[in-house]
Amino acid sequence: MNKIILVLFTIFISACHNSHKCCKGSALLIPKHSYIAIYDKPNGIQVDSVINDTINEDYVLIFIKQIKGKYAQIIAQNTISNNIEKNGWIELNNIGINPASTSPLFLYKKTNEYSGISDTIINPHWGDLYPIIKCKGEWLYIRTKENGKWKQGWMSPKDQYDNPYTACN
Repeated sequence: MNKIILVLFTIFISACHNSHKCCKGSALLIPKHSYIAIYDKPNGIQVDSVINDTINEDYVLIFIKQIKGKYAQIIAQNTISNNIEKNGWIELNNIGINPASTSPLFLYKKTNEYSGISDTIINPHWGDLYPIIKCKGEWLYIRTKENGKWKQGWMSPKDQYDNPYTACN
């Protein structure tokens, strides 16, 4: 499993090397007990679908290539069965990212830690799967609500955790 994930990530790095719009982030499917459509393009025709296999605990890992509007161009791969990868576009509201720890999570104004903090999530919890709005390189722009207040900003790669099986602390 780790070799396949490494190979997929290497493909992304090489494919995205010359593209300023490219993402190299990863995410997880939100917990749903139904198939999630994969489209040929944003607002396009459904060409495939993905689902988390909760009975066999075989969850889908999403590699984000780019985001346009409310859609992300992705490669999807089951983490255990290593089914053939699925490529296409998925609606953003179907994916999210876990925080890497339960320490306060700083969200930044830009895609570097020197840009200043735009917001802080005081009590992040693994399993919250923060919604992804946009991406740049390995950075993900998220927006979430904590204690009735909306918080948003760029989440650094070190604060992201895409393992669906265990919490990272």
